[in-house]
Amino acid sequence: SIAKTLARLDMLAGNSKAARGWKTSVNAMYGGAMRFMAKEMADDVERMKKNKKEGYKPWLSDTQLDWLYTLTISGMDGGATADYLLKLVEKETKNSDMATKAVAAVVLNRNGRKKDARTFVESIKEHTVYRSDMGRYFDSYRAAYSWCNYRIPTQTMCIEALNAVTPKY
Repeated sequence: SIAKTLARLDMLAGNSKAARGWKTSVNAMYGGAMRFMAKEMADDVERMKKNKKEGYKPWLSDTQLDWLYTLTISGMDGGATADYLLKLVEKETKNSDMATKAVAAVVLNRNGRKKDARTFVESIKEHTVYRSDMGRYFDSYRAAYSWCNYRIPTQTMCIEALNAVTPKY
């Protein structure tokens, strides 16, 4: 999502002169996107609660996890909606692909669930292979691959999670 990308850019660029320049031009757009997503996520949670009463198990979608991640890295508070979704993160992502596990690790770590985040990071590390001639890499179907960017988005997200959760790695 665009809001996720803007939040990541803000997190990485910090308060540099270049960052201050683009921030002024995108703040209104970003704020509008976050308000829209907050309403959509609140509606999702209401549906999930209603469905749970009817016997359906709630599950966390990629969009919901991305929203939690965007909130988390931008320092915003998602209130009760985010709290409800945060409770699903560990249960619903432990068997996911590596990029999703990395996003979950960052979300859990920044929301005070450091032990759970470390468990996710350890799982990510266990899915890597090391060869002296190639270094450390993923050789698993659970590390998403695409014809146009290989595993770079997965690797980038995993590096971010490793740095956030275990900075001395």
